[in-house]
Amino acid sequence: MKVEQVVRILADKAGKSFDEMLKLFYKSRTYAALKNTQSGMWAESAEFIADDFEREQ
Repeated sequence: MKVEQVVRILADKAGKSFDEMLKLFYKSRTYAALKNTQSGMWAESAEFIADDFEREQ
């Protein structure tokens, strides 16, 4: 699952737990775009999505 991959990348970079980062990710605009199939975000790599989330922060 792509969300799991993204959250693992983010948690590793931030030194946070998976669960803590998952909560942050679920509240983000990046996650909202990922859920919206028309945005095309779902077609991007986990690394791209993680970078997008970091830019949002």
